[in-house]
Amino acid sequence: MLESPEKEYSSTVDGMLADHASLISIESLAIPVAILSIEDGVVVNTNAKFKNLIQNCSIGQPLSGLLHTQSARQTANEKIGESGQHVFVKKNRQIHLRFSVTKESYAGVLHFIVCIENLKAKSGASESATNSDESGMLDRSEFIHRLGKLFKDHDDPSDQCVCYIDIDRFRIVNEKYGFEAGNYVLDEVHKVIKSQIDPADVTGRIGDNEFGLLLNNRQINKGLQVCEQICQAIRSHQFVWGDEKISLTVSIGVIPVRKELDDVNFILGAADLALRAAQENGRDCVRSSATQDTMMAYHSDNMRYALVIEDALQHDKFQLYGQPIVSLADPTKHAHYEILLRSFDPKIGEFISSQELISAAESLEVTTKIDQWVCENIFRELSQIAQSNKDMPYISINLSGHSIVNSTFETYIKDLVSKYQVPANHICFEITESVAVKSISRAQKFIGNLRDVGFQFSLDDFGVGYCSFNYLQQLEVDNVKIDGAFVSAMLDSAPQFAMVKAITDVARAMNIKTIAEFVEKPEIIKALTVIGVDYGQGYIFGKPTPVKDLF
Repeated sequence: MLESPEKEYSSTVDGMLADHASLISIESLAIPVAILSIEDGVVVNTNAKFKNLIQNCSIGQPLSGLLHTQSARQTANEKIGESGQHVFVKKNRQIHLRFSVTKESYAGVLHFIVCIENLKAKSGASESATNSDESGMLDRSEFIHRLGKLFKDHDDPSDQCVCYIDIDRFRIVNEKYGFEAGNYVLDEVHKVIKSQIDPADVTGRIGDNEFGLLLNNRQINKGLQVCEQICQAIRSHQFVWGDEKISLTVSIGVIPVRKELDDVNFILGAADLALRAAQENGRDCVRSSATQDTMMAYHSDNMRYALVIEDALQHDKFQLYGQPIVSLADPTKHAHYEILLRSFDPKIGEFISSQELISAAESLEVTTKIDQWVCENIFRELSQIAQSNKDMPYISINLSGHSIVNSTFETYIKDLVSKYQVPANHICFEITESVAVKSISRAQKFIGNLRDVGFQFSLDDFGVGYCSFNYLQQLEVDNVKIDGAFVSAMLDSAPQFAMVKAITDVARAMNIKTIAEFVEKPEIIKALTVIGVDYGQGYIFGKPTPVKDLF
């Protein structure tokens, strides 16, 4: 429901954004803030305070009910043009939020800057109410504060359990019933959780549709029982919105608190991993970190890798390698390399594999930061080569899906070209087929804009995802990389051979070059040459080598 704007609304964000809008991090701002694309309403960045109030704040996705339609964005543009900001109120029985939308430059591009004021929270009588709503549900920062106090107040906190609760497929509620229904469901789920726990236990909303729960004086077996009861209670509860009855389930991860685990972020991370195991086990269930199954072992490794990545980002510890991409017409001549990223794990005394590195980076949601680190260092390296009058190599750089949908990343790349004066036509960005198809409109725009600057593009891992030749017509790419699973088996499998040949024939007809991955045998080189594949990549041509030793 919309109410008339209140022009006396005093936005404290104006002055802050005047100085800080160009920064990547907005966590330091004292109010809930999100940065949205003017063109399509997609979320570019948001702070934790905003996420505590609004559900499904996923980077690269629009927000349901908030500037998600063309008409809503047009109205905002008109209002901002008249008064400098667009103010409106959304409310239901549980929550009243006032939104202030302005347009500011963020990373050199105009965006919608959205800040929120919780009207009910503002009218609260006590200072303590600022960290919880009327139902006693804490926000993320206060929940973490209470969790931290656990270690200060208890010499041995081992009789406590921390739980991570996620509403299964919550996005469907928002998409089908709207923003207000989503808030209603969150409040009702919290009430059901409270009905199953003791007054001394602590609950808080710590994510878009996720709750944290601290069970006091419960060892793990008892904690698991309580969480099973919560699952059953949610499953049985009638959520009624208007004339609609909504059925819900939750997934829960549980961990026992141990004295030696005195890092709050590590505890929440461990509980989150247990939650993921519950989700990947089919949802509507409870999983504990004590569960000795393959999934939990995998996630434990993933968390350790994530910590290594975070350390590498902070202290510049990543290492760049290059693997040659060779012309099959003349394998002796090549000056084309795919850049590979590696990070050393001191705990095991070896490098993390590329696949594990990518998986961990995605779980930590730092893939764009890593892409920026790689591009910055490669552009600097190429700039030094240009200054030394050496032959300029061709470089392929892998990009993540998060970077493709992040409009600020495109600006970042263009700025690097200006900064280092690197010839863009010597750089090829690789995008996996599945990522490109998942966000095809954004991928088309991203590719088109950077091709205008001179960059080339490869569609990576073609064949293992959607493998629709129609997408080759929609995506303006220069190369297709045939997935190594087909290449390595093509001499032993007629279907695999046929797949490699079909991809090659269609690509040639569209004037797209083909690159075969995982080329390991001379016999495969011969077969690829006969079929007409243009380039090969694999250990037979050269293993990954540190970039500093290549150029």
